Amino acid sequence: MSILNLCVEILQEIGNELSNTGQKNLRAACRYTDYAVAPLFFSSVVLKSSDLRRESSIWGMSRLASGRSGWSTHARTLEIVPGAQNGEEGEWELGSHISEAAVQEFFTSALRSLSNVRSVIWAETEGDSSWQCDVISDYLRSLPLLTSLELSLQRAEDFALPLLSGLRKLKIVNPRWLRIHLTHPDSRAIARSSGLTSLNLSGFHDCATAHAQLWSTLLERDICLREITTTSVSPDLITYLASYSGMEKLTIRGLGGGHFDLSNELAVLFYDTVLPQHADSLVELACPTTHENNWSFGAHNAGAIAKLRALTKMFVGVNAQDVLHADPGTSALDLLFKTVADLPGLHIIAVSACHTSPHRAAVEAAILSAMRSQRPSTTQQSHQLKPVEDDEGDAEPQPKPVVTLALWDPSFKRFAKLFVWLCLVRVTIMMLQ
Repeated sequence: MSILNLCVEILQEIGNELSNTGQKNLRAACRYTDYAVAPLFFSSVVLKSSDLRRESSIWGMSRLASGRSGWSTHARTLEIVPGAQNGEEGEWELGSHISEAAVQEFFTSALRSLSNVRSVIWAETEGDSSWQCDVISDYLRSLPLLTSLELSLQRAEDFALPLLSGLRKLKIVNPRWLRIHLTHPDSRAIARSSGLTSLNLSGFHDCATAHAQLWSTLLERDICLREITTTSVSPDLITYLASYSGMEKLTIRGLGGGHFDLSNELAVLFYDTVLPQHADSLVELACPTTHENNWSFGAHNAGAIAKLRALTKMFVGVNAQDVLHADPGTSALDLLFKTVADLPGLHIIAVSACHTSPHRAAVEAAILSAMRSQRPSTTQQSHQLKPVEDDEGDAEPQPKPVVTLALWDPSFKRFAKLFVWLCLVRVTIMMLQ
């Protein structure tokens, strides 16, 4: 029995568990393993937009432009990211004899060779030339199979989203210090993708008019998102969310800023009219608060949370008044654990204190103590307490969980995958005998 007896699917399952170096070594074993693993090895390509004049970049773009590299055939994900700063990689630029027009041609030709890309991650930088943005925008519009776009804005000038019609997943990250707003054309561009299912708008300054246009346009075109991440809440968002059913993942960050009374009113509407619409489908809910208000977990919304029978992950905030000044056994934390004990699919609970609260340290200590002593008794799975970091890179402070309570062992998933492909190998061997 040798590796040549394994089918391509099993070799690819094995390749999925290997690092890039491991995949390279497996490809080098023989032509058969190269054929099987090449689609994995060449599935992703990275271009460094600020290093286009470096010798390695010119060589890499020339190779891509030739169309003879594995990436031209197999690349499904393209990352356009900033490169090294101030020559920190120790590599000299080619020099001034390479004109800007020549660099542009290399870059354009390299992108054109990647015609099978389905997912693009594009991080703008302040040093990007205007032609780079134009070339990338044209390239995005030319991709027939593009379904996912992640855009990180780093420049303060007006942002214009390319008109794309086939997106299913869109993420736009805007550092809050830029104060970039979505415009009406941007809203129309987003809604142009009628099959859009996931939208992440992180870091955008709260602008009621711009977001009203976005949510009203999605409502008008009957686009029902299944995943939403946003840092801006408006009445139009609440109206949009309450108009349909089927939401699966919802993350709302930065709650509580702005008009206090309006924020409380929107929270009441959210728990009374939005959550019931998605009670049968919602698997992940995150709504941590920056200020103490009705968005936090408490007696006023515990009933709505208790009806989320499909929920697997939850991140909520708690108010100091409901934790530090409640009668024994009646605090928001006591109620939280009583509530989640009846949610059969819940795997992970994260709880935070409002970072603007003067009692933040005391609330965080109470959260940590409660999670250690009141782990839900209905589960027989293992438990973990671990800190969780914010992955959005916001410049402004965002509420973070003191700890996360995992009601299962995350390493089990990796073990299960390993067990599955080992079983496949065993079955294949038995069939060959």
